[in-house]
Amino acid sequence: MKKIIFIISLIICIYSDVKAEYNGQHFTFIIQTNQGESIKAYNYVADGYFSNDSMGNQAYLLRVLGYPTAFSDDSFTFYQDRISYAYNYPNDPKKEKFKVYQLIQEKSILKSEIQKITITDQFEFTYSIGIHNELKASDRSWIISKPKESVNYGVYLCEYLIFVHKPTKTTRLVLEELKKLSTEYIGEDLEDAKLEEYAEAFQLLLKKLTSEQVVIVAGCSC
Repeated sequence: MKKIIFIISLIICIYSDVKAEYNGQHFTFIIQTNQGESIKAYNYVADGYFSNDSMGNQAYLLRVLGYPTAFSDDSFTFYQDRISYAYNYPNDPKKEKFKVYQLIQEKSILKSEIQKITITDQFEFTYSIGIHNELKASDRSWIISKPKESVNYGVYLCEYLIFVHKPTKTTRLVLEELKKLSTEYIGEDLEDAKLEEYAEAFQLLLKKLTSEQVVIVAGCSC
């Protein structure tokens, strides 16, 4: 019962509107280079690191909309695409729609090459929820289809929603193992060391879904 209460509380925390401290903004912007090139770019910035009052300041946008790489502080790193994924919470009778996003195709250019940055769109979204597995632009062809199966599991301080779009032998075996593992976890009160052991075993099983047509949405507690 203790574990069930934890999972219910976690769901309420993740999907409630009272999560301002976990909010940020997704940005779409155009980078104009000194060579006359226009690049459509995307990035995400937590609310604590962005001020709408400074949107007209080019030096400010250059500092907050990109980030330096490990190789150079003079670089400006952004993403060339953003995938959106629409889903229903598993077993929700109301079928309420949610959306989650993933930034893909990272790219870096030198800050000195940038002439101007123009923000074309921005919207609020929590950074406590995201797509756990890596998707590609080509995956859009199947993520728009209705999942054949969906399950959810509470793991330590996070919850994972697993949407299987194309069932295979691998997906069936992994879901069976996840169910067995979670039953052992919910059935007893575990110490922190055991919780970590369970979380590690859970992640190892999720990795087996890497090449499958599966989307994993993860949300962590506030």
